[in-house]
Amino acid sequence: RELGLLRAIGATPRQVRRMLAGEALVIGLLAAAVGLLPGIWITGLIGDALADRGVVPDSFEIVAGWIPMVATAGAAVLTSQLAVFAAGRRAGRIRPTQALTEAAAPPRRLGVVRILLGLVFAGGGVACLLASASTSGDDAAGLAASVVMCLLCAVGLLGPLLARVSLALAGP
Repeated sequence: RELGLLRAIGATPRQVRRMLAGEALVIGLLAAAVGLLPGIWITGLIGDALADRGVVPDSFEIVAGWIPMVATAGAAVLTSQLAVFAAGRRAGRIRPTQALTEAAAPPRRLGVVRILLGLVFAGGGVACLLASASTSGDDAAGLAASVVMCLLCAVGLLGPLLARVSLALAGP
């Protein structure tokens, strides 16, 4: 909506795309910086949990090298730039009158099927998490992959809703 309004007041398509790319670059770099240290800490916790459950040997050690950190930061920036490229193309091509019309329309809501599927995947992820906590060895490792996949699907399906709730909580 905001991009459409910028187009309506005279911003060129190139200006809109450059603004989006700049904002996404800053946000991608900040996200990478904020996530690196907790990521290293959580990786150590996961390694310890895997060793405690017998999935990996007790001598297993996780070393945080610079290559995974740079790759992670690069992936965050690249993902944000690709997302902005897709959004910027449409925002740059839209006619100002069409942008004003779309800006006046209320935002779309998530469909019932999408919400239900998201909740099913979230419940499946929690169930797999509880099951993996009560097992050890190869069974725990197999369930760990299921936990990750179920929760990723849940976040993908419920992402817009989660973002609205997060913004409402973080707003004040």
